Amino acid sequence: MCTTDITLWTYNTHLFGDLFGKLSGQACQDPERKHSIIQYFQAPSTGGTALRLAAFQEVWDAGYAGDFAKDLKDHGGYPGHFINDYHQAALLNRSGVALFGGPGASFHDEEYFDYITNCISPPPPGWDKQDLPTGKGYLKVRCEFTCAENHTHSLGFFGTHMPTNYGRYSESVQSCFQSLADKVTEFRSPKHHPDAAVLVAGDFNAAANTSKYGDLIQPYLLSGAGLQDSAEGQEVGNTIDGRTNTLWQYFNQVKVQQGDYDEERIDFVFFGNSGDGTMTIRVKSIRVVLDSALTVPGPASHPLLNDSDHYPLEVVLEVSVQH
Repeated sequence: MCTTDITLWTYNTHLFGDLFGKLSGQACQDPERKHSIIQYFQAPSTGGTALRLAAFQEVWDAGYAGDFAKDLKDHGGYPGHFINDYHQAALLNRSGVALFGGPGASFHDEEYFDYITNCISPPPPGWDKQDLPTGKGYLKVRCEFTCAENHTHSLGFFGTHMPTNYGRYSESVQSCFQSLADKVTEFRSPKHHPDAAVLVAGDFNAAANTSKYGDLIQPYLLSGAGLQDSAEGQEVGNTIDGRTNTLWQYFNQVKVQQGDYDEERIDFVFFGNSGDGTMTIRVKSIRVVLDSALTVPGPASHPLLNDSDHYPLEVVLEVSVQH
């Protein structure tokens, strides 16, 4: 049996870019925050293991997504990537999602699935106004890596950003979770990759310990697709914390005045062993990352800004393979 440790990050970056940020009212020090996040992940030491994976969400600006791809590759931190749409003719990275692999990880069989186009279920028609103009969905790759015994292995790596407003668009949102669960199940099936484990990371817009978790994550991803929550049985903390996160406070000044602070974890890493049982995963550690390096100077009202209104989630996993 061989073992490989993987450090996996998931991080909603809230990077709308100059154009879309201004049009949506969601711009605040975007160029500076983008640079700070890239600089943080450029460092080869980001993540304590030799093999590193990262799933980013809300890198909406196509040019920003291209900067992530180029700069993380050029500095060796994460040379491999899959982004569904960031070519120069595009303005918008429609899913906002980007997957990255550190040295030793290569991506194959890339696939993008658009929830907004494929999962709409009336009534009522349409989506929430913040979801409608996007291409929120999942990215899937087969991640190939070599263990310490020089054997080549593959696992499935999924990154996703789920739509919002489950209360009004319940059937549509359920369809999104079902579509993701179906693809995870297919990937591990005997016809595809029965010897490959899977990792699923992202912003699920369903907070831990809430009814939405019970309605969406439990039946579709855990019971349905056979995944496990990497935070199960552990005190992890909140990836959204309005009491401490200054970018959240900047965009939610009315809530701050009312003393109404969001405190929740909607960012998750799920995992599943291979269908044939030969590749298994164990969680070694999990933490919400509160690092002062992920901040930039801000406006007068908020002189120090967090790089995003979310905090990153970091999970260290041990992957074991029977030969």
